[in-house]
Amino acid sequence: MLTSVTVRRALVALLLAVPLVATGGTAQAAACSGSTGVTVVVQFPDGHTQTGCAPGDPSSGTSALTSAGFSYTLVTGRAFVVQVNRAP
Repeated sequence: MLTSVTVRRALVALLLAVPLVATGGTAQAAACSGSTGVTVVVQFPDGHTQTGCAPGDPSSGTSALTSAGFSYTLVTGRAFVVQVNRAP
């Protein structure tokens, strides 16, 4: 059973690992204006990035992804995000 803590830990691990394997330029993230919301930046395998704004204070990383307009797929039976917007 996936708990929000498990999902958060998996997303934090994923987000910490991305700089280790990502190459390319610096993303320019300015999706959220003002001091509210969470800016979500996703870099896809082909190198392009998309940004979105999750308004307010999302309760989890996956909640921030969906609120910012992204879809995701989890590994069956585990709390690992393997796809964002159907891209690995």
